[in-house]
Amino acid sequence: MTQKQTKNKKEYVIENKIEYNTEFLHMVKIPKDFKVKVKDGDKIKKGNTIAKYEMAKIYETIDIIGEPLVRLNQEIKKGDVIAQKGKIFKKKTKSQLNGVVKEISNNYIKLLVKPDENQDKKEVKSPVDCTVENVYYGYLTIKFPALVVNLFQSKGTSSWGNLIYISSETFKDKKNLPNDLKDKIIVTDYLTSEMYPVAVSLGCTGIIANSMEYEVYKNIVLLSVPIGVHSGFGAKYQFAEDIPFVSFVRENKNSKAYLDTKYNRLVICSEKRPKFLPAYEFNLKHIGVVI
Repeated sequence: MTQKQTKNKKEYVIENKIEYNTEFLHMVKIPKDFKVKVKDGDKIKKGNTIAKYEMAKIYETIDIIGEPLVRLNQEIKKGDVIAQKGKIFKKKTKSQLNGVVKEISNNYIKLLVKPDENQDKKEVKSPVDCTVENVYYGYLTIKFPALVVNLFQSKGTSSWGNLIYISSETFKDKKNLPNDLKDKIIVTDYLTSEMYPVAVSLGCTGIIANSMEYEVYKNIVLLSVPIGVHSGFGAKYQFAEDIPFVSFVRENKNSKAYLDTKYNRLVICSEKRPKFLPAYEFNLKHIGVVI
């Protein structure tokens, strides 16, 4: 229940299941050794870099035998020969790191360590078009307009994906399964224990079922992707689908969405307030509730 303040009185309103927020706040975690590349108030596009891996300066000393074969400020790679003793029976010292030579002596070579190429290319990118609200140490918050669908229950690790509606009947035909579902969050009418591994194998990042049996929900322990339940636990016929919501998902196929298992909700990026939304708001006075 929420409370709205008017000029002369307070009005109590229940918002059932779905609401629209023009400035939905989402926290983005920034891993250690990543430097944030944006600031408060920046408007950024989906896919833009918001943080990049930048390893702190680390120096390593490598003991050597024989004559150094490198020079100051030379860049070397893991496996390069950096010193050698003897001409016939050679004894070589190889670098175990990528780096830049910063000091040379008769006994050792000091390197400024460089990250591996795959680490150097690591970035955190914005999942949506948004505005940076605040930048903190270790994370930042972004805001964007979104439709927030409150779920009955959910579990697993929260994930991003592109929405798609697929009926449970579709998964019964093993010979005509849906094409590649990579990076998709599936919205469906009913989820079974047989359907879950099939959907996961096709690459989806999450599943929202209108309903499912509680025993099935409880027994899916090894969660490759998160699960959300919209209406409740029970047989398929016990819970009618939310037609306006399903229609919205069908009409807005591939909309970016976030299955938030921490707060049991599905957050759908939406620039416009959906037309069906007023049906989910009602005044308690209109249904005879005494306040």
